[in-house]
Amino acid sequence: MPARPAAPDKRTGPYPRTDMLFNALSRSIRLVLTPIRERHFIVLPEKKLVYARVPKAANSSIKYTLAEHLDWKRDRREGSLGPNNDLFWLDGRAHGTDLLGAQSVVARHADCFVFTYVRNPYDRVVSCYNNKIRIKDEIQPSFARLGFSLGMSFAAFVEKVAETGDDRADNHFRSQMDILSHRGRYLPEFTGRCEDPDDWPKLQLRLREEIGFEIGPLQTRHVKRQGRDDLIDYYADPALVRMVRERYPTDFEHLYADAADLPAALKQLNATG
Repeated sequence: MPARPAAPDKRTGPYPRTDMLFNALSRSIRLVLTPIRERHFIVLPEKKLVYARVPKAANSSIKYTLAEHLDWKRDRREGSLGPNNDLFWLDGRAHGTDLLGAQSVVARHADCFVFTYVRNPYDRVVSCYNNKIRIKDEIQPSFARLGFSLGMSFAAFVEKVAETGDDRADNHFRSQMDILSHRGRYLPEFTGRCEDPDDWPKLQLRLREEIGFEIGPLQTRHVKRQGRDDLIDYYADPALVRMVRERYPTDFEHLYADAADLPAALKQLNATG
């Protein structure tokens, strides 16, 4: 009598290597169709919730907050990806998430509540400079390709940001309106500001009332700068203020019309902490 095949390993499934290859191929095809650069929307379909992520605008904190509602910690293995890695969400169907482009969200998840968080462009540019240029030991490839370099001055950084359009920009300094809009339509139903601590309780209330979801407290992650008084030093040259203002006209017009000049931005930041 032929030997009976060994029972599948319940931890990995019957053909773990085949599954891994299939998943890698599936992911590659999806990324060819819609690159990570254009996948701005974390979808939790069972919760009827979509987070429109904006890098350098409480993005890590919100992703870890959402991850609290998943079973990823229970199934986490050594070397597995965490919530701050894009592939965690792209390959997240096992724990009920996906990372999609705007067109897919509009077509497939029109019944979901879409929220986002934004940040004043003056402050966001400084945060990007500190995180990607000033404190790094190695330049990120997407920045190197655009001509950025470690050790460059803030002035040189702003000049490079100003001359790089949204069609080429890394998402960390791409305009927020470009990230959050699709064919001229602004997608989020709720827009919170990093500068306003009252916005998270407002979001909690909206989600509770409209989709019955308790998102919980915001998990504070990857906060590199304490206070915003350093903006005065960074923007001592009025030319830099003008370059940022001209680089992000729609962000200022639609998201920060009340803080479109540096004094107003500093007042807002200092008032809210």
